[in-house]
Amino acid sequence: MNRVAVDTLETRPLEAIWLAGAEVHLALLLTLSAAGSLLVFGLAVAAYRRRRSRPYLLITAALGALVARPMIGASTFFDVISMNTHHTIEHLLDVVIAALLIGAVYSVGTLERERSPDETDGRIAQPPTEETRSDGGVSEPHKQARNRNRKNGD
Repeated sequence: MNRVAVDTLETRPLEAIWLAGAEVHLALLLTLSAAGSLLVFGLAVAAYRRRRSRPYLLITAALGALVARPMIGASTFFDVISMNTHHTIEHLLDVVIAALLIGAVYSVGTLERERSPDETDGRIAQPPTEETRSDGGVSEPHKQARNRNRKNGD
């Protein structure tokens, strides 16, 4: 290794070495993270508007909390908030996201127990009934098997 390069590295503070190349990369990552999380949050809002159910609302809220993460990172990047505050807020957001997702999973189970067996709202695929099938409720392979059984005396 070149002695001049070693001297240069040894005399510069570690933070200055890290920031020299990392600032651009960190800004790019924060921008991409914000754009990606906003896109996913927008899709979640559209899904919630379509379904209007508690699980969709909770998942949308969790993804909304996810949008806050790059904003907190950018605030730290521009020295608006300290690194300690950044870490505290990030951990609080982790707890909020986890709680919202657990609530969504729990509420799906609650909705399933509240629903009667014959009640459908489009969210659960129900097998076709005789009234909804064009072939009278029996598929062709089942008809053939039934006819074979009748011929064999079963």
